Amino acid sequence: MRRMRRSLCMVLICVMTILSVGGFIPPMEVYAAEGTAIRTEQELRKIKSEGTYYLANDITLSGDWTPLESFRGILDGNGYKITGLSITKGIDDNYGASQYGLFTEIVSSGVVKNLGIEGTINITQVSEGVEWISGGLLAGTISNDYYNPTKEARIRNVWVKGEVKCDAAVEGKSLGAIAGVYSMGIGANCYSAVKGVPFASGLIGMTQFTNMFYDNTLYAGESDASIKGMSTSEMQDTAFLDRLNAATDEVEWIKGTDGYPVMKVSGDTETDTPATEEPDTSNVIEISNEAELYLINENLSADYKLTADIELTSEWTMIGSAKEPFSGTLDGDGYVITGLSYSGNVASIGLIDTLTGTVKNLGVEGTLVATGFDVDAIGGIAGINQGTIENCFGKVNITNKYATRSGAIAGNNINGFIKNCYGVAIGSKGPIAVGCSTTNPKLNYDNVFYDQTVFGKEDNRYGIVGKTTQELKSAEMLALLNENKGSNRTWVSGQDGYPALRMKKTEVSIDETKLKENIASNYYGSTDPWNIIELVGLGKADLLTNKEQFIKEAVAVVKDTSSSSYATDLEKYIIAVSALGIDATRIPDGETYVNAIEALGQIDFEDTATNAIIFALCAYDSGEYKTDKNAVQTKEELVQLLLDEQKTDGGWAFMGRVGDVDFTAMALHALSPYYLAADPNSVGLSDALYNDAKDAVERGIIMLSDAQQANGTFMSGSTVNANSGAMVVTALSSLGINANTDERFVKEGGSAYNALLMFASKNLDGFLWKLTDTKVNAMATEQAFRAMVSYEGFLREGNAFNIYHFGKLESDKVEEPEVTPTVEPT
Repeated sequence: MRRMRRSLCMVLICVMTILSVGGFIPPMEVYAAEGTAIRTEQELRKIKSEGTYYLANDITLSGDWTPLESFRGILDGNGYKITGLSITKGIDDNYGASQYGLFTEIVSSGVVKNLGIEGTINITQVSEGVEWISGGLLAGTISNDYYNPTKEARIRNVWVKGEVKCDAAVEGKSLGAIAGVYSMGIGANCYSAVKGVPFASGLIGMTQFTNMFYDNTLYAGESDASIKGMSTSEMQDTAFLDRLNAATDEVEWIKGTDGYPVMKVSGDTETDTPATEEPDTSNVIEISNEAELYLINENLSADYKLTADIELTSEWTMIGSAKEPFSGTLDGDGYVITGLSYSGNVASIGLIDTLTGTVKNLGVEGTLVATGFDVDAIGGIAGINQGTIENCFGKVNITNKYATRSGAIAGNNINGFIKNCYGVAIGSKGPIAVGCSTTNPKLNYDNVFYDQTVFGKEDNRYGIVGKTTQELKSAEMLALLNENKGSNRTWVSGQDGYPALRMKKTEVSIDETKLKENIASNYYGSTDPWNIIELVGLGKADLLTNKEQFIKEAVAVVKDTSSSSYATDLEKYIIAVSALGIDATRIPDGETYVNAIEALGQIDFEDTATNAIIFALCAYDSGEYKTDKNAVQTKEELVQLLLDEQKTDGGWAFMGRVGDVDFTAMALHALSPYYLAADPNSVGLSDALYNDAKDAVERGIIMLSDAQQANGTFMSGSTVNANSGAMVVTALSSLGINANTDERFVKEGGSAYNALLMFASKNLDGFLWKLTDTKVNAMATEQAFRAMVSYEGFLREGNAFNIYHFGKLESDKVEEPEVTPTVEPT
């Protein structure tokens, strides 16, 4: 009796499958491998029956999966995989059958290709009245060959791994790895490694399989002859890879981390890093003002993008309605809509009435008031959210005496998804939104926060996290939001301290001439080498009042080889001596001379820190000096030593594997003469080293550009400071790059040069180290002054200006005067 009932149920399922796909309507056209990108679990759950989709990255599922409806569209896995699939409850058809799988059915012209699935089906009980179940990790039933004139293998390049089992009391069941029932379909080049079940249990009708395999170590039972059983070791052998690759030109099969074959993502390494999708902006409608924002109601399914902040000046009329929701995309691109204001008695209040599409990268600020009993939902971005809101913030003041649901982002979020957002709400029922449609809040809220200080109480339902105002304004909060932003805009610190998505550009307007004069006036009597270099660069060398004392100090530095900082001290004195037009091979010492270049040549720079190598090159190039014939390293060898110190990220550092802004800027400054040289011979480099130096500088420039903060500043370690920005401006000037206009160094908040001026003291008597400091910092002042002088020289020359370069200073005399001392190798 059970066998008969099972057979009848299987026949019934097959008949109903044919009817359900529209046996009397024209077949669907087979689409190209394009369509809508799927990146998240939420997006995967929302795919429609007849759509065309592709995975843009691996997807890890959370919670119990509800099988998707009958699928007749196209899903191209693009080589990626879906992991964490866990199914315990199927979809009942109300005819005594229940289906389990990623999909309930793949029918008509449905195509699934280039996809991997890992997961489990564990059936412990079924609904009352269910007499038969069908389940597989891909689908309960596959019957996708109703009309297939091209004989395309519509299930191809698919692998499944995991376990399928059923302990429920049910009269009939058909459980398989890829599908429970596989009827009237063509499949090719797939394999299963699933414990407890065959590749497919019920093979009915005209199935045509080519190159289909299952792991017979995990399932040792009977299988259809068209599906070949292989042991685990055979499946993990390279011969199996070759067999799979020989049967397809769509993808490349490679060995996965567990030994089984996986598909290589196009353009990626074997780590399967997701490929990034280039968005199609050809049909995006740009919005720059209030009037254009209102026009969204004329086309509620289009894609829009803000190009400016928008301040609303009149009471708002909501976008869309419950009957006609906004189903398109609104990309705020980091801009903010302020002045949102509404007071009335309508069902749903917000920027958008009802959202079924997507809103991202947007901030909304305003005041919303419910005045009657008809109001049900109030939210800053949407009254009712049935779509996706990601990378957004809402700051709203809500009066909701009548509304049952309200929040900073949405009022009613029963069927919507809110991701990587935060809210600051006064007077709302919920801090972010009210509503959660499942027992797993991750399906409705992911990485969502609210200002608990402003909200006034703790309400962490749905996994929403309360933070104090101070915590929301912290660098840690920015890091948390940016870690989860995906391909969206980067979060930065806003002017009010809260996270923002676009830095307000701040133009610093100060009297630069007065600032430089005030700083310079403190250096005229100095004997510090950097001060002398800077004043020479500013054209104020004639105002130096202590040159003789400086020369004596320079001689003393050359002679004192016991100093622990001998190398770097010697280097900066050589540069400063050269700035005064003195040949560093003949620094006056009473009746004789000292040769600082000879002393420099006796230092073995393989045993020094990176900064010593950097300034050794700067010292040699300050007067275009030749290395001494007895020097431990030539300049060419010093260049190679410096290139060897470059990190994989393109930067340089004192230690560690990651580049540091300060050291990278210094290294680029040292390499600037070689980067700008017209040919290798002019700077004494081989062709190969000349090209390597140019490539190294280009990589370093990219590293500095990437390291620049949104407001134009730079940081060393974890602190934004003037010194790092000053080093960058000085280096860029030496490379002929305008630190105030070059697009690589102009971010939303300003340029590298403009950002440096932000650190100038109010009295214009120096520079602060940090923006929060109240006192002038001596080192920040000196380095920022050097940067200002360098940038002024760049503008004056209209080309590269190297503040450490003073032309050829080597002596042309034939007679060799007595030169002391002869320095022993250090």
